[in-house]
Amino acid sequence: HHFRSRASMSWRDTLFIWRGRFRRRDTTYPGEDDPSFDWQGTWIGVDAGGTLKPDAPEMEAFAEKGLPEFDVRGSLDPDRTDRTEGFSGEYRSDPDRKGEPGVGWQLDQGVGVGLTWFDDDEHRIRVDGDDVFAVGRNAFGPFVSAGVASGYSFQKFAMGPEGLSSAPSTESSSRVVVLARRYLDEKDARATMRLDEWAAEAKRDRKNGVKPWNVPAMASEKKRASHATPATKKRRTAERP
Repeated sequence: HHFRSRASMSWRDTLFIWRGRFRRRDTTYPGEDDPSFDWQGTWIGVDAGGTLKPDAPEMEAFAEKGLPEFDVRGSLDPDRTDRTEGFSGEYRSDPDRKGEPGVGWQLDQGVGVGLTWFDDDEHRIRVDGDDVFAVGRNAFGPFVSAGVASGYSFQKFAMGPEGLSSAPSTESSSRVVVLARRYLDEKDARATMRLDEWAAEAKRDRKNGVKPWNVPAMASEKKRASHATPATKKRRTAERP
C-alpha cells in the first residue's frame, strides 16, 4: 500500500528493502583467502519519507517475477572480525568485481531500457547476532542500512577421498538477510559514520518489536553533526586498507 511507481520516487524518501540468502564460505584449502560471501535476492522500494513507518513487504512479495535483483560478492574483513565467531562479522564487497555482468544491483530508471545493473563503490555489512547493519556509497550518494538475519543452514563439502580427514574442505553457512537501505544527503552526519559507529547509532533508540529500519536513526530527515571534529569529517572510504 505504500509502494510507488519507480519513476516518481525520491531517493531519500524511499527505503530500499533487500531480501535474500546470505552465504558465507570458509575453506581449509591451502593458501585460500579469508572467508568469502555472496548475498543474492530481490529488492522492493517502499515509501518512507517523513514520519512514515513502513512494514517490510511480505516474504512472498520478494518472489514476484520481474523484481530488480541484486548479487553482492566479497569477503570477510579479517581486520575487524574474530574468525571464531560463526556467522557474525564484518563483510565488504569486492571492489575488483565492479562492472562484472550480473554483480551489483538492478534498477529501472524509467527511461525505456528496463532493468540495468549498477554497482556500489563501497558496501560494508556487519552481522551482529540477528542484527545486520551496513554503510556504503555509490553514484547516487552515501547510504546506511539496518535489518535482520533469520534462519540458519550449514553444509560441508570435502574435496578429496571420502573419509580422509586431512582433505581440504569447504564449509558453507547461510542465513536469510533483510536489509533496508536509506540514501543520504552528503552533508548528513550519518554519511561519514564508520560501520561500527552506525551500528551503535542504529541500535541506540530501538524498542522491542520495532522493525530495525523504523528506528529514529533511519529516518529520512537530515541528521546534523553533533560535534564536527576533523576526525569525523573524513570520508569513510578512508577505511579501505
